[in-house]
Amino acid sequence: MEIARIHVAGTRRAYRGIYTDSYLDGLSVEERARAWAADRKGHLAVKDPAVAVFVAIAGGRIIGFADVGAAAGPDFPRHAALHAIYMDPDHIGQGIGRALWQACARHAKDRGFVGMIAQVLSRNAQARAFYERTGAQPLAETETPIETGGTIQNVITYRWPKL
Repeated sequence: MEIARIHVAGTRRAYRGIYTDSYLDGLSVEERARAWAADRKGHLAVKDPAVAVFVAIAGGRIIGFADVGAAAGPDFPRHAALHAIYMDPDHIGQGIGRALWQACARHAKDRGFVGMIAQVLSRNAQARAFYERTGAQPLAETETPIETGGTIQNVITYRWPKL
């Protein structure tokens, strides 16, 4: 339930002004918790050694999480996919996101992946800057529109070519 709480709070903070207010205000911690634990679909329930969820804890509470797994499709062979990094908004800028990213990169490397990718909304300047600070390169040719958060947004793939 705590991962879901962080996921909702982080989504509302990161995507305010990008997603519609009605979409953000309608997010449910309970619904997000069900998705995280869904049998064979949620990353907390998947029995795949490539998939891992890492959490950051402070004061006995989860304050951030990240998850990683194998990249889907043939475009990035031997690459992991960073699915998400979300922080409690009160803990952004303290180095916790970098520590979570490093845990995901180590996990991927230990499982034989040579690189890692992540998809991010083109308008998510904070995430893009974070990825670039950790050595990721935006792949402009991957930018495509998707329907998300009650809007149409462009998503772009970032790539860490070497772990």
